[in-house]
Amino acid sequence: MVKALNLKIDWLFWFILLMPTFYVFNTPLREIQANFFQVAVMVMVGLFCVNRYLGAFLVWSACSYIFINHDGYGLVTLQNTFFGILLYQFIVLYSRPSGYKKYLWALIGILLFNIAWTPLQIFDVDPVWRIVNLDKIQVMTEYQGWFALPAFLGNYVALVLPFILAMCVWLVPFALIGLWFSKSTFSVVAAVGATLFFFWFKKRILFWALLIILAVASAFYIRTDLKTGQFGRRLKCWHSTLHGAFQKQFFGNGIGMYGNNIMVVEVTPTHNTLLARHPIQLFEFIHNEAAESGKPQLADYIKEKVKDFQRGNPTVPMAEISNVFQKENMDVMVWKETHNDFIQTFFNLGLVGLGLIILYICNIFRRFWKVGTKSTVNVMFASSFLAIIIITMGHFPFQVARLAGPFIVVLAMYEGFLIQAEKQLEI
Repeated sequence: MVKALNLKIDWLFWFILLMPTFYVFNTPLREIQANFFQVAVMVMVGLFCVNRYLGAFLVWSACSYIFINHDGYGLVTLQNTFFGILLYQFIVLYSRPSGYKKYLWALIGILLFNIAWTPLQIFDVDPVWRIVNLDKIQVMTEYQGWFALPAFLGNYVALVLPFILAMCVWLVPFALIGLWFSKSTFSVVAAVGATLFFFWFKKRILFWALLIILAVASAFYIRTDLKTGQFGRRLKCWHSTLHGAFQKQFFGNGIGMYGNNIMVVEVTPTHNTLLARHPIQLFEFIHNEAAESGKPQLADYIKEKVKDFQRGNPTVPMAEISNVFQKENMDVMVWKETHNDFIQTFFNLGLVGLGLIILYICNIFRRFWKVGTKSTVNVMFASSFLAIIIITMGHFPFQVARLAGPFIVVLAMYEGFLIQAEKQLEI
C-alpha cells in the first residue's frame, strides 16, 4: 500500500515564532538563543540549497551537532560546512557562466605561480617559507611552492589539469613538474584519471594512446613513491577508523569528533595503531609500546605524563612526546586526518552523512551523462570533478582551506553549467 503525504512548511514563519521564544531550561538565555539563531539559519540554507543532496548534508550536519556532538569542535566543523555550502550556493546563483574563463585562468595562474616559485626552494633562497625543524633538516628537500606540503601542490595540479587540457595544452609541462614535485601517488592517479576521462569524450584515439603511455609512466612513478610513501600506514589508519565508525554506523560519532575528541595514534617503528577515544587510552597505548620495545625509560616518562593529566592538566603534549621518543629511535604520530574524507565523513556522520555525499556524486554524474557529454566545458568540469573524488579518497582537501576554497569553486561552477545545460534541454 502506498499513501502520498503532501506536507508544506513555511520555515520563515516558524523562524519568526521560535527565535524570540526559544530556550533550554537552566542554560544562559542569550547564549542558547544565539546558538539557535546560528543553527536555524544553517538549516534554512540547507533546506533551500541549489543541490538537494548538499542541502540535506548540511541539515544532517546540524542535526549531528544538536543531538550527538554539541561541543566547540562540533560547532566549528558545522560552521565550516555551512560556509562551504553557502559559498557553493552563492556561486551557483550569482556567477555568470559566460564569464567562467577568467576564473579558470586564475586557477591556472596560481599553479604557474607555484611552479615558478619552486626554484627558490630548490636553491634554498625562499624569502617567505622556511624549514620548521632546522635541528633535523638544514636544506629544503621538498618543493611545494605556497602549498606548505608537496602533496597539496599535487592535489591542486590534478584539479586544474583538465582546464589546461581544454584551454592551453602547451602548459601541460608545468602540471607535470608539479606532479613530480608532489611525491603523491593519489595526485598522479587523479591527474591520470581526469586526463583519460577528458579524452574519452573529446578524442577517443588520444585516449587509447595515452592509456598505454600514462599507465607505464604512472607505474614507474608509483613504484618510486612506494619506497617513501604511506600506503601501509594509511591502510592501518583506515582500518582503525572504520572499526570505530562501524560501532556507530548509522548516525556516526558526531560532527567534528575525529581528529579532535577521537583520533588514531601510531607508534613507530612497529607502526601499530590505536583509535584513542580518551587521553588515558592514548597514554596507555604509548606506554605499552615503549615497554614492549625495551624502552623502560620512555615507559616511565609516559607514566609521569599520565600523572600530570590526572592532576588536572588537560593538555596532551604530543609534540614533546614525539621529540622524546625520537631521541630513542621511536616516534609517536597522531593522525589528525584520516587521509580519506569519505572514511572521515562516515566516522563522524555515519551512513546517513556518507550516503548523502554518494548521492550528490551520483547526481552530478547522472546529469552530466544526460546533458553534458557533448560539451567541452562540461567534459572538462566533469574531469576535474572526477579528480576531486580520487584525491578525496587518499587525502583530505576539504579539511584544508587552501584546497577547500578552489575545490568548492570548481564544484559550484560545474553545478551552474549543469543547470544551464538542463534549461537549454527543456527549451
